[in-house]
Amino acid sequence: MLLPAASLLGLLFILLRLTGLLASSQVLGGQLVPWRVRIALALAVSFLLAAVVPPVRVPDGVVMLLLAGAAEVLLGLAVGLTAALFFHGVRMAGQVAGIQMGLGFSALVDPASGDRTTVLARLLGLAAWMVVLGCDGHLVLLRGLADSFSWLPPGSACGALGRVVVGVPAAAGELFVTAVVVAAPALVVVLLLNVGMALLARAAPQLHILVIGFIITIVVGVSTVAFSLGGLAGQFRDGYLHMADMALSLCRPA
Repeated sequence: MLLPAASLLGLLFILLRLTGLLASSQVLGGQLVPWRVRIALALAVSFLLAAVVPPVRVPDGVVMLLLAGAAEVLLGLAVGLTAALFFHGVRMAGQVAGIQMGLGFSALVDPASGDRTTVLARLLGLAAWMVVLGCDGHLVLLRGLADSFSWLPPGSACGALGRVVVGVPAAAGELFVTAVVVAAPALVVVLLLNVGMALLARAAPQLHILVIGFIITIVVGVSTVAFSLGGLAGQFRDGYLHMADMALSLCRPA
């Protein structure tokens, strides 16, 4: 039966699901966004949703209450992490392409992830983030999570744990697809350039092509990335929306 504490408990479950999302989402959270801002956003959205989401039934016993709360956090974490795999794929592409271009010596600390990464990985990550914000990608996640409460009312996230166990590993494979698609233009050009310089060095050793090959590789690689940014913008948008749809499918009924 519904108890007087149901409204407060429903607000708590909504807050837990949103907190999990903001803790793992790259476009809404990440290390670039202070914890105070994320907590304030979670509280504000929770109060707005509490008035429209279906009522919650209080679980029987403290153990069931704790399990329901943990499931809400886990579901939010899974949704945010699945969507964030897109950004990890973009940064992986920049990391691999940057090393092949000779930019591995200029590694720096990425404030979004805290890891050492190349300049190209940082550049592509920022470009993807701006494209996602430009196409309202952050609102896609928030709107989808708000809709999830009509599919999974507060306190019933345990019903989605089976989809989480299957869906998150499946989405992880898309990370490598994203990395290959984004890095492919630069990798192909650099590979052909290296083959050409190797053949030229073999045919005319007196040119000492390997002495200037390092600089040529960087210039050609960076130029290729610059010329491909226009096409990558559409790939960033489509790739993120695809990953966001996979993330929200964790909440949808089968």
